[in-house]
Amino acid sequence: MIQFFDKFMNRLEDLDFIEVAWNRKWREPGDFSVHLAAKDWNKHVKFVKNTGRPETGIVQKTVYEVTSQGALVTISGFFAEKALSAIPILNSENLNVTSYASVSIETTLNTYAGGYDPEDYRFVPGDLPALIGGVAFDENIDWLNAISYFFEEGTNGAQVMYDVCGLFDCSFYAKMLHTNYAGWEQHYKDWIEHIGEPQYFYKIFPIRGKDLRNKVVFGAGFENVSKIEYVYDDSGAYPVIEAHQTMDEIGFKREEKIKTDTGEYKGRIREFYIDETNRPRDLAICPRKVIEGNVSGIELKVANESIIREQLRNQCKLEMLNNWKQETINVDVLQNTFFYLKDYDMGDTCTIVLDDIKQMFTARIMEVKEVWRKNAVETQLVFGTPFKQKYVALNL
Repeated sequence: MIQFFDKFMNRLEDLDFIEVAWNRKWREPGDFSVHLAAKDWNKHVKFVKNTGRPETGIVQKTVYEVTSQGALVTISGFFAEKALSAIPILNSENLNVTSYASVSIETTLNTYAGGYDPEDYRFVPGDLPALIGGVAFDENIDWLNAISYFFEEGTNGAQVMYDVCGLFDCSFYAKMLHTNYAGWEQHYKDWIEHIGEPQYFYKIFPIRGKDLRNKVVFGAGFENVSKIEYVYDDSGAYPVIEAHQTMDEIGFKREEKIKTDTGEYKGRIREFYIDETNRPRDLAICPRKVIEGNVSGIELKVANESIIREQLRNQCKLEMLNNWKQETINVDVLQNTFFYLKDYDMGDTCTIVLDDIKQMFTARIMEVKEVWRKNAVETQLVFGTPFKQKYVALNL
């Protein structure tokens, strides 16, 4: 059931929509859109929710158009997790803790959000332009203790949370609340009276996937799919990434000496990252990609050679991930045999059987795309990297 709310999170009357697209994602903020006749539109709608799904959609774009079918309105936006991208990471720093990592991450995000009070060791709502109302982790959180993480300057709060969740093999959702700690109620009333806009903080809850590979199977034999698309593409895959970096002096191991326009000599070094599993399949070639090094935060001197080379190798690793072979499975599911939200959910690992080509895979549900219309709901599952299993013909 699609629900609509104003900017103060007050429930509004239901709207007679034509179509709603609701796209949940495991490793990035999801998005949504609502399409309806202009006569049915309520301009006070700011938030949208979908019963049974934890996300809150924030209306960020409104399009009014006149067509041969009449006047129409389309609203769209991202889920609340996207709001954390408003928090900039202004300084690079390492986080290495063996306990209470959630406290350290919460403190860092709230500091950059502009509302952290170092004397009280907690977030307090500040005056505009505080970027967002703050971040707090669920008090019952038990998965975020020991961690080694690098806050990279130029990233943002949403990236941090998805990176951290990736370390713990989970995802998260953000619940928008008016108050957090006792004593905020009066501050919130004062804020509304003087600013006129609500200020929310974002409470973080983990989403854990389940291993259902032996319980939930999608395939024609189960009569629970209308379409399965399997794609393998290694046209952009590189098993070797090579980074070149020009230094400030000479004397490096395995360097190439280059002469500048001023007649000065500098060393130019190379580093590699190799992963044979990213080679094109069944082809006796080993393509290599060369990139320019981008070492930062350190002098390019011989004394720092080991650190420089480590940065270059990490840069190569990241570049390889961006040029990894693609193998995906998309499934248009029927609510038959297994039911969405009852038997499986985003983040769960399931089995997919392709009988016609005698292939069987296990993979995690990385996206769930729903399209709601008046009397029907279409659901598509987007799976992550599939792992091949021994094919067994399965059916009901």
